[in-house]
Amino acid sequence: MQHSLAIFEDEQDALRTLIQEIGGFKVVGHCLRPDLTPDRAGNWLRDCMNPERAERLQPSQLFHLLKMGREKACHSAT
Repeated sequence: MQHSLAIFEDEQDALRTLIQEIGGFKVVGHCLRPDLTPDRAGNWLRDCMNPERAERLQPSQLFHLLKMGREKACHSAT
């Protein structure tokens, strides 16, 4: 499947698009934080994407997110 060319406002916008393409905040958040319930993991990931919140992805989590995107042929954040 070929995706159309997209223009993003910033890196957070590109990552949010990638998360949606992979499966959404609950699914991706739970993959990154299996210690949390899917709902809590989804909220945590939304907070990580919110520049007004203190939560941030660890570098290893960011690389895992990009790897997940590559495995699904989603390259909006690369």
